[in-house]
Amino acid sequence: MFEATFDIGDKKSRIIADKKLAGLGIAADDLRKNNTCHKKIPEEHINFIKTHINSFPAYKSHYSSAKTEKLYLSCDLNIAKMYNLYIQKCKKQGLDAVHYNSYRLIFKQFKLSFRKPKMDTCNTCDKLAIRLKLAASETEAAKVQHEREEHQGKASAAYAEKKKDVAAAKGSPEIRTASFDLQKCLATPHLLCGTAFYSRQLWTLNLTIFSTCNGVNAAHCHMWDESLAKRGSQEIASCLLMDLCSMDEQIKLVTFYSDRCGGQNLNYVVCSTFLHFVEQCRSEGRDITIRHKFMTSGHSHMECDSIHASIEKAKKKCAVSIETPRDWAIFIGSINRKIPFNVIEMKQEEFRALKELKQVYKRPKKDSQGDKLCFKDICFFEFRSASPGLVHFKYAFDEDQYRCFRMAQEGASMATPGPIATEPLPLPSEKLEDLQKLLPFVTNKAYYETLLKSIVPKKRGRKPHNSVIDDFDGDLNDSVLFEHEQEEDDADVE
Repeated sequence: MFEATFDIGDKKSRIIADKKLAGLGIAADDLRKNNTCHKKIPEEHINFIKTHINSFPAYKSHYSSAKTEKLYLSCDLNIAKMYNLYIQKCKKQGLDAVHYNSYRLIFKQFKLSFRKPKMDTCNTCDKLAIRLKLAASETEAAKVQHEREEHQGKASAAYAEKKKDVAAAKGSPEIRTASFDLQKCLATPHLLCGTAFYSRQLWTLNLTIFSTCNGVNAAHCHMWDESLAKRGSQEIASCLLMDLCSMDEQIKLVTFYSDRCGGQNLNYVVCSTFLHFVEQCRSEGRDITIRHKFMTSGHSHMECDSIHASIEKAKKKCAVSIETPRDWAIFIGSINRKIPFNVIEMKQEEFRALKELKQVYKRPKKDSQGDKLCFKDICFFEFRSASPGLVHFKYAFDEDQYRCFRMAQEGASMATPGPIATEPLPLPSEKLEDLQKLLPFVTNKAYYETLLKSIVPKKRGRKPHNSVIDDFDGDLNDSVLFEHEQEEDDADVE
């Protein structure tokens, strides 16, 4: 009856009775707390796993480093791939590998994330959606809703403006509409072996310009690697200048669309380049107008993004190893699409030191009406050969009248600047060492042997071995880059 009441068996009753008789009439304490786990991972092996995780190159978000300490691994990696590579390493060293779940728990102790491809998400829309959800009153909700509709109205206006310009370009041989954007960095060599995941590779860059003129669409991919040039305003402007010089001379109106990235597109270097080009056309007796319009931040999907997506999709389906930047150019040029890709392999001397144009084109603080010039808020620039040195602009597409400001100095002129550099650019010593490690896995060894001999390691301070300050597309912060550029210009003026 006792056992049935407490739902226990004979063994439990005997153990309790034995403990009670062995002592002073009180059952002894449970001794299970003294048991130790026989499958506990040794501390030495935990350190081995941590060393393995740290061996993968992790990239720091340059512009958000003040907000977070998180590091980013390659988007080609995941925990399962890392675990498989860990097993291979254990076999080589004669160690017993831990279970996947144990490896995963140790990985979670690190502030690591896998870098994802760039996505067009709008921070403003996300913030307004949260504010609308947490609104304390109907008045506050109505205010947030109005702000949200105003922001999305600007985005819709930009898309409508672009659609109108493309339609105009389709029906005239004198009008050309183009959009341009820089693709996320392409790792070179792009190998399938496990060692490549532990190594930093050479970045190959691709600036895509998609244009429409007289009903004909064209896609031009300007490609180079980071040993030839960087990816700042001078490099972007050099590609645009080359594109303008290759146009048909009967074109009288060119409209460019881009995102609002301050370090690449929305800056005075690009403005100076367009001014310089229209003045050259004027000296040759050619009448031309260049317009540069900007999409709303977070709502900047253009034809270039579809081209970049098709390149990434084609690479995932292809198992061929890409070893050199030229292999990327050949691969992209071979992608079968209705509009073929015209790949232009940039040479180092084609990247012009266009910042030198500031000797002629000065940055004003006020417009021609005497109002403060809010440069980063401009959505529409216009450069006319009929009015050299003068920049017409609008803060909104629906403004009736143009505003303007003058950049060129009276009587000042200069030839197109020379190249930015004539020698290979320095690279981090860690990247050079990793490229050296990848030599056994590439067939074109001569290219990397020549490259490594010609490149000088970049001088830098002491940093964690697995952390490399290497910004990528998702890190480009318009306001930070713009303010940095403004500070540089102010220093130059002083």
